Amino acid sequence: MSTNMENDELFFLADKAIGDGNIVEAEKMLNTIIANNPNYGKAYNHLGWLYYYKFLDSEKAEYYFELVLKHLPEYKPVYLHYSALLSEQVRIDEHKKLIDTANKLNRLDDARYNEELGVNYELREQYNEAINYYYKAERLGVMPNDTVIATHIARCKKKRDVIAPSKWKRVMGIILNKI
Repeated sequence: MSTNMENDELFFLADKAIGDGNIVEAEKMLNTIIANNPNYGKAYNHLGWLYYYKFLDSEKAEYYFELVLKHLPEYKPVYLHYSALLSEQVRIDEHKKLIDTANKLNRLDDARYNEELGVNYELREQYNEAINYYYKAERLGVMPNDTVIATHIARCKKKRDVIAPSKWKRVMGIILNKI
């Protein structure tokens, strides 16, 4: 059985391997860590990240993200990656529950939480509400994330402006056909 220090060293090597693009080697190192210490939550997070972003296997990624939440729920990165997976799959209620949990545990800063709320409301097609959360995220943010937020806002405005007139047209059509 390896010590925590050995696992930490191997974890940093795996992290470096990911940064260098050696993802297969990184995966092997991360699996070695888990074999040595099945409670090593950071390794599960990195495996989830690899499976989600590199191997494009959402099912395995989710499995690993769930293990992070079980073994190391205070680890911030898992909330960002798992929320991306859930929003991509339009699992709106699960996404909301995850980001609310992260917020209660202080795992998301206020700007990121509001950005994720914006994503959630955008998925619900509540564009004005989404835009409000994106603006709030922009006001609260201290990172150079303005272009990402601006893109979110512009996308919501476009969706709102395309969908709203078509809904109005359908309503008027119903009213006029009933008269």
